[in-house]
Amino acid sequence: MKKSITGREMISSQMRDQVLKYASLSIILAGVVLRLNQFAANRSLWLDEAMLAMNIVKRPFLDLLGPLDYVQAAPPGFLLVQKLMVTFLGSEDYVLRLFPLLAALGSLYLMSLISRQCLGRATGLVALGLFSFSDKLVYFASENKQYSTDVLFSLLLLYAAMRCLRDDARAGDYRLLGFLGIVALFFSHPALFVLAGVSAGLLFNCIATGGRERRGRLGMMLLAWFACAVLLYFASLRTIAANADRLDYFRTAFMPWPPWRDLSWYGHIFLRAISYSEGTASATSLILSLFFTGLLIIGSFSLFLRGKTVAALFLIPLLALLAASSLQKYPVTVRHSLFLIPILYLLIAEAVRHIGIALSRIDPLLSRTCCALIIGSLFIHPAWQGIAGIQNPEMREHIKPVLAFVQKNKVQGEAIYVYYAAWPAFSFYAPKYGFTEGDILRGIESRLKPERYLQDIERVGGKSSVWLIITHTCTWCRVDEEKLLLDSLAKKGTLLNHFEAP
Repeated sequence: MKKSITGREMISSQMRDQVLKYASLSIILAGVVLRLNQFAANRSLWLDEAMLAMNIVKRPFLDLLGPLDYVQAAPPGFLLVQKLMVTFLGSEDYVLRLFPLLAALGSLYLMSLISRQCLGRATGLVALGLFSFSDKLVYFASENKQYSTDVLFSLLLLYAAMRCLRDDARAGDYRLLGFLGIVALFFSHPALFVLAGVSAGLLFNCIATGGRERRGRLGMMLLAWFACAVLLYFASLRTIAANADRLDYFRTAFMPWPPWRDLSWYGHIFLRAISYSEGTASATSLILSLFFTGLLIIGSFSLFLRGKTVAALFLIPLLALLAASSLQKYPVTVRHSLFLIPILYLLIAEAVRHIGIALSRIDPLLSRTCCALIIGSLFIHPAWQGIAGIQNPEMREHIKPVLAFVQKNKVQGEAIYVYYAAWPAFSFYAPKYGFTEGDILRGIESRLKPERYLQDIERVGGKSSVWLIITHTCTWCRVDEEKLLLDSLAKKGTLLNHFEAP
């Protein structure tokens, strides 16, 4: 009888492992499909992408290591890889997005390894599922910016650090982490924050376990990271951090000081990062903010109970980010904090695990029911976004169909007036559509004095007709600039043709 029960338990355990294994593979596959679907949409480069693309395409390799045009900033490693891609494969949109896509696909696999190792295969599925279906991660997987690679290097460092924390860690594990730390600094600006957590975690572990050999490895590694960080700061980061235009643009993205001056700032920032809110002030937003803030606090507390080493590994990057933001050195926006999303999801999944264990001591059925409700509420939004994204991928500012329409319908002698915020994308694509400088007028930027737009449009005087090309319109300025331009033109002439793209 005893052997029979043991046999059934073994079979049940094996079946459970198989189910969890296939569930993990299915979630990863779903994430791959979502990211490839967004990539295949081949949307146009939007304002920021186009500005960075022009730096990458037009500048020689070495010039990419200095301050960039259009107030752009990106790690030198990322810029050089992108330059290599366009040099050998051409400057098409999909070429500029290939490296971020590969980084996003690699991140899926790494997230599966880390979530399983930290939380176990069952609870790890919660973190992996949230990561796989995150609309922010899906979108940035095909963006000509460094944010997808930030996530990759964040996960690489965490995974390599966890290998060094094992009791049977070898010298090769430390060498791998040391090498990845150096590479990460040149490929990802927020890698500094992750390395702060990794360093603290390894120091706590070294103090707890002792060992002269382990201390020596750690000392050499930290020294190498420090030297590279100093080099990178004086070569690149110093000018980025001191750029007055960037500081002004991101002024609302810096942590309030003192920290309690605006508590709503934290809820909006983290909710937007994990895709549950667009930061609007509403009752629903407030409830969601409290719900997910509660889960993050519970997850952090549970992680701390499991040990200072693991807690430092995952919590110090968040604290380092907030510290840098309070000093106005690093903005906390969705894209700039994308590297933190894996950590936030791991904390949320840890909270679910902790709640489940705590409630199981009271009533196992209550525990399962409560966890099911929490998990269900966590996945409603990501699942819906994923399904919607398959049919309608995010197109952002899809200017290519507009330029194709103008190219097809423009006749000799007609002018093209390009709204100032449309200029970067227009200039990037203009050669591909045969537009020359002759009849093109670049609009001025005058957000504080919108009446100047009406004076600027007078430059088209003498032309029988003019094409007005607008993207990234400033609807939040003193006036709706697109409406202002169209209304002023309507008073001077007749609308002959009109075309819109997503």
